[in-house]
Order: sequence, then structure tokens, then C-alpha cells
Amino acid sequence: MDTMKQKVDHFFENYSEVIFKEGEFVITPEDTISHIYFIKKGSIRMYSVSEKGDEITHTIFREGSFIPIMMILGNIPNKYYFVASEKAVTRKAPQSEVIAFLQENPDCLLDLTKRFAAAIGGLMTRIENGTMDSAHKITQLILYLATKFGEKDGSSVSITLPLTHEDIANWVGITRETVSRQMEKLKKQGVITTHQKKLYIPDIDTLKHFSTLV
Repeated sequence: MDTMKQKVDHFFENYSEVIFKEGEFVITPEDTISHIYFIKKGSIRMYSVSEKGDEITHTIFREGSFIPIMMILGNIPNKYYFVASEKAVTRKAPQSEVIAFLQENPDCLLDLTKRFAAAIGGLMTRIENGTMDSAHKITQLILYLATKFGEKDGSSVSITLPLTHEDIANWVGITRETVSRQMEKLKKQGVITTHQKKLYIPDIDTLKHFSTLV
């Protein structure tokens, strides 16, 4: 019997592969959504633009995600931008055929529902952190990214998702300059290190403890 992942992979193998370069748009608010993209490799950021022209990051989709499935299932008009955070390898399938596949495979639909629940949990955390100071916002975001994108090695965690200070600022709603100052403080205290837009956490428990102090 095929596993859920095998079912999904086998389904999307029937459709064309589309590769997006880092920074390339996948979907914009002006696009008519007729297809769903399945992320085989890489990640795609979802954001909106405020009235002031500032980007507001809502989430980052990783491998195994269907985008923009939320808009399709909820019949929600798309006002968001989806852009490749790094090189993203996808498969592009007609939305009607993806919906039919999910209806015929309730285990895959259940997994998708769990992903929605996790996304809502992340949004709730973001709302709760909205009134906190910049240091707390940043440490909480790093903990969230470590859970979602981190690769554990004992007590250390590597966040392989490429992130600039501008990306972090757009996510937590503060200025890039403030992010840069707070990140330097975290590095000086040995809580994190960075290399080529990648984050490394030497000890995740130390970061968790530190996040309660800031």
C-alpha cells in the first residue's frame, strides 16, 4: 500500500515541473488562479503589501505544501503575493484535478488540514507577540522557524531557510535596523550564529530560556 507521500508524489508526477528562481513571483493578486503548485523542493513566501507600501510576511511554505490551496478551498479572492524564498521546484496541476485527488484520498486531505491548523497556530502566536518588544518578537520568530524549518543535531538547530534582516523585519513588523541591532545582540551573547543568510542555534534550550528573559 502506498504511503500518503507516495500518493501525492505519484499524483503530481503526471504534471509539468515548474522551477522558480529566488525572488521570482509564483502568484500575484493580479493572476487568475487556475492551477495549484506542489512544492517539491525549496520554499515560497506569502506576503501582502500595506497601504504604506510595506511588505507583510504571513507565512513561508515549505516542501510538501500545496499553494494556494487555502484560497481554492475557501473560495477566497487572492490579495497575496507568493514569491520563491530560494530556488523552488514545483509541480503545477489544474485545481479541479487536485481537488478531486484530495476527495478521493481522505488521508491526504487530513494531512492538509493539519497543516492549516499549524498555520493558524503560528498566526495566533504572531498576534499574541504583536504587543511585545522587538527583542521578544525576534526570539519568538526564531523559535518558530526552528520548529518549522530547523534541522536538529542533538541540542543544536540549523535553520536552512535563507533569511535576510529585511525578511525578519517584514515578518514581525519592525524596521530592518532594529532587527540588525537585536540580531547582533543575540550573536554576541552566543544564542545564535549566522552564515550566508542561514541561522544556527547552538543550543535550542538556551534560546528558549533566553526568550523568557527579553
